Amino acid sequence: MSIKTKKRERASVETVVGEGSQLDGKIVVADGIRIDGTLTGHLEVGGNLRIGRQGKVAAEVTCAKDVVVAGRIEGNLSCDGEIRLETSAIVI
Repeated sequence: MSIKTKKRERASVETVVGEGSQLDGKIVVADGIRIDGTLTGHLEVGGNLRIGRQGKVAAEVTCAKDVVVAGRIEGNLSCDGEIRLETSAIVI
């Protein structure tokens, strides 16, 4: 796999929870997701997970690929890839 392909794969996001949005419950996403709003409950991600600076997650999270946290995450987090914390990340 080339470096370009790997970067493109990491950046792949199919679902977006926009700023001001609130989701509560069991959320299952087959591909990647970016969260800029609020999500609570249980989250299963088949691709990459990105929590933006304004994003807030209070959930049990399982992720098949990489996780990048720039916002706030509260709860158990497990992933099969890398977890990267930005300087603005809050992890509880």
